[in-house]
Formats: sequence, structure tokens, C-alpha cells
Amino acid sequence: MDHVNLAHFYRFLWKESDLIVVIGNGTEIAKGRAAYNTHYGIEREEDVREKSLLRLLTATGLAAVSLPDRQSWGWTLSLPGDAVGFFCGIEPEGSVCGRAQDADPERNLVVVQRQKPEEPIVQSMFTPMDPGTVRVVESYFEESEQILTRLAVLPDLSGVCFKSLPGGQFDRVTDLSDEELVRLAADLEKDGRLEPMDEYLLFYECRCNPDMILDLVRNLPEDQREELWAGQTALDIECPRCGRPYRLEKNT
Repeated sequence: MDHVNLAHFYRFLWKESDLIVVIGNGTEIAKGRAAYNTHYGIEREEDVREKSLLRLLTATGLAAVSLPDRQSWGWTLSLPGDAVGFFCGIEPEGSVCGRAQDADPERNLVVVQRQKPEEPIVQSMFTPMDPGTVRVVESYFEESEQILTRLAVLPDLSGVCFKSLPGGQFDRVTDLSDEELVRLAADLEKDGRLEPMDEYLLFYECRCNPDMILDLVRNLPEDQREELWAGQTALDIECPRCGRPYRLEKNT
């Protein structure tokens, strides 16, 4: 697919407060997701699930851009008291994908996998205290990285991330509402008080392809492969990351 829906995310330094500030809007990601799903015949999620997923995609985009180096990210969320779980993936070139899926409402766990190019995967797990997808991303940095972080994503998918550097004046954003955080970042940029550091282009797309899905099935333990095929000569399967449907033939 042509990447016509590019979301521009920007990382700044708020030097007077020693805070990293990321500004971005997930609207183009949402448009790209809609186009991707239409192209591959992926059924649209229910409105509540779709809105939560889009906010998650925006929030994880802000989180990825807040770091100085580009990495592969995988977020798997099972939230307290919710029968819906989420997956979101981000790649160094800027591709973003995700899906909602049924989950055990008793399960309460977030698994985050990060990988720098040519390095092993680093995995973190923690129990979220808040069921909101944006708050989960915010909590990751505090739980696993011990970095004070505030994230906000408004209903129109405009979002910001404030992250403290050592000795940063984080108290300047601690008690602000989401709306106030977004407004503060906009005002700081407008007044020229933010030093540009990087621009990141994000777009909705999954890396999956027929060979990748076939390898996924082939690498399953033998008993799981037999159970999956169950005597069939063809298998309809979805990409676990984006939900794109594939049809595999037994002789391939």
C-alpha cells in the first residue's frame, strides 16, 4: 500500500524544565488503518473497541518517539475487568499496527517487548492499576523504566507526552488535566520555548505476508499444527498482529 496517510510526530526539549515533550496526532494513523482494513477485508471493530485501540496506537506512538533511538515495540494488554484485550506494534521505519481481541476479564497483565536493531528482545511485564489504554502506556515508563511520564490523548487523537530528564521539573505537569497538557505543549511550541530534536513519520501497516504466516504455522509444535489443520487441506488464519486474513494450502 502507498503510505498516503502519514502522521507527523515531533520530539522537543523543554530546556528550562528539563523535560522531553512529544507532540503528535493519530488522525492520519486512523485513516490509514481504515484504508488498510478495507483493502484487506478486515472487519471494523465495534466503536468502543476501535476508539480505545486508536488512542492506544497514538499513545504508543508518542512513547516510541520520546526515545532517542528507534526500536521495535510490541504491546499486549489485558486490562482489569475488561473482556477486551489489545495488541499494538511499532517498527523502526514508522509502521504501526494493532487489533482488539477477546480477553479474560480476570486477567490483568501488560507485556511490553522492545528490540533495538541487531539486539535481543527485552521484555517487561507489569500489572496495570488503571484500565485506560493511555494510562497503561504512561505507567510502563514509571513501572519498568522509573521515568516520570505524563501522556494525554484527546478524543480527536491529538496527543502529547511529557517525560522527565534527571532533575527535571516534573511538578510543572503532574497535576494538569489531559486538556491542559495538550494546551501547554501547543503554547510552548507556539512561543518558541521548545527545542526541536526529531520528527517521526508514523503510518498504519503490518509487516505480515504469506511467507511470514506460513512460517508461523510451520514453527508451531507438531501437536498444535495437527490440531490447527484438523484434517483440512486448506486453512483460513488471521495475522495475530493486524487481523489480515490468509488462506494456506496444506501442500505449501
